[in-house]
Order: sequence, then C-alpha cells, then structure tokens
Amino acid sequence: MGQLEAVKFASLLDLDDPVEELYLQCNEVFYEREALSDLSSEAAVVYLVQLFDRELSNGGIDQFFYNSSGFYTFETLTALQRIGASISASILEEGIRLIDLSEAEMKLRMKRFEAVKQKDLKTIFALLDSKFYNTVHSGETQPPEPQNLWFLCHKLMKCNQTTTVRAQKAV
Repeated sequence: MGQLEAVKFASLLDLDDPVEELYLQCNEVFYEREALSDLSSEAAVVYLVQLFDRELSNGGIDQFFYNSSGFYTFETLTALQRIGASISASILEEGIRLIDLSEAEMKLRMKRFEAVKQKDLKTIFALLDSKFYNTVHSGETQPPEPQNLWFLCHKLMKCNQTTTVRAQKAV
C-alpha cells in the first residue's frame, strides 16, 4: 500500500499523456501481487486496453496471446466492449475463435497457442493485425475518435474523475 490509493483520475487529466500515466500507475499496483482486483474496475479497464494496444502495436495479436497479457484475454475483451471499442473487440474475438480458446482453458493457453501456430495461421493473424493498424492503432496516424483506444480510455477517465487507481477496500 502506498500513495497510489489516493491518486484519482482527475489529478492525471492535466498531464501531457494522462492515459500513459494511468497505465504506468496501474502497472505499479498490478505488479505488487499480479492481481487485477487490486485496481479499481475503471483503472483495470484502462490497463487492459492499453496492454492490448501495446501488444498489438509491438508484435501483433499473436504476441498478445503468447505473452502474459494473453492470460487476461477474456477480461481484455470485456474491457474493450465496456469502452465501446467494437473493432478491437471483434479483432480479439476473431483471434479467440481462431485459436479455439475458452475461458476454462486459459491456464493451457500456451500449449493451445503453440498448437495453433503450427496450423500456420500467420496469414489470418496478419489480416487481423492489418485491420488493427488501419482502423484502431493509436500511434502517429490517428483513426477516427470512436475507435481510437487512447481516446476511449481518456473518455473513461474524464467520466470517472473521482475514481482512484487502486481498488478501495471495504472496511
């Protein structure tokens, strides 16, 4: 427990990149115990959406599934749906369908993913990556605001200014 309990979204909104700062603070809280439940629900949404964005931007959807971010596939899907990122959600849903992954199989995801990679889905994953880069990517060329993940996370922060990074524990 540290000073992050008191950090509210409102205090981050005047920064140059409030979404990045919230992601970094969520990362700090998350890695204390690697528990999403340590984050407020809104902070967890921003964290998961930004993690998804970073993985797809850096290595594609196969990197998202393969890295530890893939353990939170279904939570990430819910987070994308919650902020209205329908294109990103459809990309993730298609990836889930392609590797035939169920929530119950998350602990076996590495074996499932390795088996699927041998099916040579690289072309299909490349199409999903292309769809992401061309319609959603929050890098230098900005997509229309309704699907920009940074914009949607910023909007969530603005609508929840009194929310803290860390989940408030019941007393």
